[in-house]
Amino acid sequence: MPKFCRQTHPCFRLLPTLRLPALLWLVIFFAPLLLPSRACSARDEAYNTSELGPDPRRSYDINISFGTLLPSRNGLGEGIPGWVFRASVPTLTGVFEGGLFSGIGNGIVYRSATVDYRMDLLIDPVTAHFLIGFHGDQFTAETASSRFAGGWHYGGGVTQYLAGPLFFRFDFRHRFSPGQGVEITLGLVYRFGRGEGS
Repeated sequence: MPKFCRQTHPCFRLLPTLRLPALLWLVIFFAPLLLPSRACSARDEAYNTSELGPDPRRSYDINISFGTLLPSRNGLGEGIPGWVFRASVPTLTGVFEGGLFSGIGNGIVYRSATVDYRMDLLIDPVTAHFLIGFHGDQFTAETASSRFAGGWHYGGGVTQYLAGPLFFRFDFRHRFSPGQGVEITLGLVYRFGRGEGS
């Protein structure tokens, strides 16, 4: 049974400082961490007995996705099409992943790096995931010079097993500070190996 099923997470300390919508998302995100051991065992059994491919909590991921970033801050208001590269590493406390977003459109050049903590939850036949993390952005618009910004975000999505090590993945992230933004992407995941979460 994975040890993270019995553990809480330091992000609980952030709760008093967050807005109500974000609080609701955090409750949804961390609820699986408080599941009893029997629920965790049921998830393990589901992966062992169904054709869902490798367990995401015990495998490394490489993901390439395409989508749109919808920023809402000074000088930026149009959707920016782009692509994302992500890689994840499983640990005993959950899955950590890093990503790079690159987009060009509507007179805007946007680059972003993210670091996330991801929690996977099996909802047969798909696996839902919830995430929270931090991002750093660099962007240039026709109406403004190059600027740097950073903040935090929460989000989620689903992965669907296709064949072999390949999965389909849908993601969204709600970004905060400065301003707000929404990132929506679709792509493929290549899943392999077994990490510390095994």
